[in-house]
Amino acid sequence: MSVAVGARRTAVAAPGPSGAAPANAPRARLVGLDLARTLAVLGMVVAHLTVTPVLEPWSTPGWLVAGRSSALFAVLAGVSVSLVAGRTRPARGARLRAHRMSLAVRALAIYVIGLLLDSLDSGIAVILPAYGAMFLLAVPFLGMGTRTLTRWAVGWLLLAPWAALLLRHLMQGPLSALHSLPDHGNWLTNTQRLLLDGYYPVIVWFGYVLAGMAVGRLPLARPRVQAGLLAGGTVLATAAWGASRVLTSRAPLRERLVDSWPADAPLSPREVDLLARPGLHGAAPPDPAWQLTAYPHASTMLDVLHTTGTSLAVLGAMLLLVHLVPRPAGLWAALGAIGTISLTAYSVHLVLRTVGGEIAHTGPVAIALHLTVLFLLALLVRLTDRRGPLESLISRISRSVVHRGTR
Repeated sequence: MSVAVGARRTAVAAPGPSGAAPANAPRARLVGLDLARTLAVLGMVVAHLTVTPVLEPWSTPGWLVAGRSSALFAVLAGVSVSLVAGRTRPARGARLRAHRMSLAVRALAIYVIGLLLDSLDSGIAVILPAYGAMFLLAVPFLGMGTRTLTRWAVGWLLLAPWAALLLRHLMQGPLSALHSLPDHGNWLTNTQRLLLDGYYPVIVWFGYVLAGMAVGRLPLARPRVQAGLLAGGTVLATAAWGASRVLTSRAPLRERLVDSWPADAPLSPREVDLLARPGLHGAAPPDPAWQLTAYPHASTMLDVLHTTGTSLAVLGAMLLLVHLVPRPAGLWAALGAIGTISLTAYSVHLVLRTVGGEIAHTGPVAIALHLTVLFLLALLVRLTDRRGPLESLISRISRSVVHRGTR
């Protein structure tokens, strides 16, 4: 989710976390990027409000979006970070320092907003604290080019799930130093959940942001690049998903998955598969065999590779769609309106689920209600030529701090 979106429609560049125009402005707004953000928000709403368990492929809309929408948010966030910090040419010198300061301020603001939303009784695992932490981690990477960012992203996506597995094993052991430290206010527990074993473990999920930052350095307005993202993302997603299904169909691996699944009674491989399909909540069982699975929110190697692929494919498809079918331009802009206020839309979605009662909690009616409210809000913001309220607030705070810090 590009929580940094908020540039006015009169701005010529795609918005991003610092709120400033890129060095090579003016550029046409990437409406396809807004469409991708809108799809991420829609997917999030469907995933949160779908009641039916995810049992069979294509049995519910929730199966299609579970785990993939939030990964798309993270990848698009990385794209926005690079777009605002120079696009194809990374910012340098004083401009780069200003971008880094701005991104750090936005990271802290997003983290605080996330904590406030997390205090609501929405029943939803709020992703914004993890986003804030990932934006902060992205600060040192702002000056890197496409090749360097690509190397970092590939290495992170491949190795971070294994590193997280090892760290969880070490921290859960009786000799872990964390268990001997006082944890007043549960700050150690909360930090470990944020970084390592929560729904969105930052140690693993930062790979999505790095992948998005690498993509954001590409000339995204070129059809060849758009088609490459669509094709490459589709191949990566299909290969990771297919590898997972093939490997988990083999008896030795199935037995390890069954043996490592926490259960009071013996389960069959089919039962374990059905239990895992709704999602593993950020932390798969500790056996390394789970790294070869691609269940939603597993944060395993094949899961992050699959969802990175789906994210790149969606972005490429939306950019290519707008290029191949440029008219009606107003329709694409309207459909992408939610994507221009994604932080506000996400927050309104959580508040509505908290205070809206049973009708706004789960099911098809709730999904229709949330999507209607979000579309009307987004269209109102677009028609009045304003930023989203939260986007505007964070932009003002960021500009003020950067102005004071660079005088």
